[in-house]
Amino acid sequence: MISSRRSSNRLRRLSLSIGILLAFACGPGLFDENEFLSYFLPESSQTRPQDRRYFFSPNLYSTEDPADTLKPDDNLKAWASYAGSSVSMASVAKVLYDADESRSNPFYAQLVRSHAPAITYLQLAHKAEKASGGGDMWNPVPADTTQLTQLLAEAKAAYAQTADPFLKERYAFQAVKLADQIGEIDQAITLYDQLVGPISQKSFISDWALSRHAGATLAKGDTARAIYEFAQVFDRCPSRRAQAESSLRIHGIRFREEALTFARNDQEKAAVYALCAIQPRQDALPLLEKLVELAPQNPLVELTMTREINRNEYFFLSDQNPIYGYDDASRRDSLAFEDRKKSSLTYAEKLREFALKSADNKQLNDPAFWLTAASYLAYLDKDY
Repeated sequence: MISSRRSSNRLRRLSLSIGILLAFACGPGLFDENEFLSYFLPESSQTRPQDRRYFFSPNLYSTEDPADTLKPDDNLKAWASYAGSSVSMASVAKVLYDADESRSNPFYAQLVRSHAPAITYLQLAHKAEKASGGGDMWNPVPADTTQLTQLLAEAKAAYAQTADPFLKERYAFQAVKLADQIGEIDQAITLYDQLVGPISQKSFISDWALSRHAGATLAKGDTARAIYEFAQVFDRCPSRRAQAESSLRIHGIRFREEALTFARNDQEKAAVYALCAIQPRQDALPLLEKLVELAPQNPLVELTMTREINRNEYFFLSDQNPIYGYDDASRRDSLAFEDRKKSSLTYAEKLREFALKSADNKQLNDPAFWLTAASYLAYLDKDY
């Protein structure tokens, strides 16, 4: 019995030692491609929690928690307000997201009493959600396109029949979304113009529809217009902000001057510059300069500056970090890589000049941030 215990203890110690060695072996090494060390932290900028995902990273996105959950669900709040009585968000969520149709649910009971047509809309929305498929990459659930097509016809009919602006906007969104889901791209674009366009008091639901329209526009090959539309969703619709930005990033889409031709004012132009400035694998300083000119209070101004410093630092300026090619071609061609590295020094000097200029810009909030940025860029250049 004692011998058995000793063997068991030795086995546990051996297992623990192996586990520790594996942890060190699998952990980040000194030259891990995804490691990045900087002494100019992105947290130095005045950045909203939900935008931390746009900090510079060698990966597709930063691993910083975007904290999207800090903001209450706009849709829940809108439905609670629509019900016209004091109901808990939990009861609203049960109906909207769990299809709870129990009369014991205060929110559902209130809809039955005061807004009975809303029940029909919610039933359509729940059917659409179920028919949309889902699952995961190992167990995908295909969409039921037959059911989605039938629901599209019902959504268009209900839009024409209802006079309730709250429900009308939601039926319009469902119609655009369902047309997009069944691959009727042209119809999705047309339905947005016909159903969403005439709505005078638009809410975030119309921006949900615009996001679908932008995706359809991108599928049609009109990239410039898609950039403009995704930028407007990104700028004014927190509940679709991440999706709008990802729609550019996953396709490697960069700034296009033509996108600005769709903008109706400086605010919309600034939205285009802001969204494009945080895309990877580009020099964003020209976009940042335009953003400061049009909207100096935009929350992405300082974040974009830290991104540019960290990006340039990671790829070219720091001897402490592994230097990986800006793209595969320049990495394979050592002369091209060296040319790029030399040009990066010039770019860093432009960043420093911009930082010093921004420190004197009275429309920007924090001169200390810009002076620190300029100092750090001088430090990287060993200009002590």
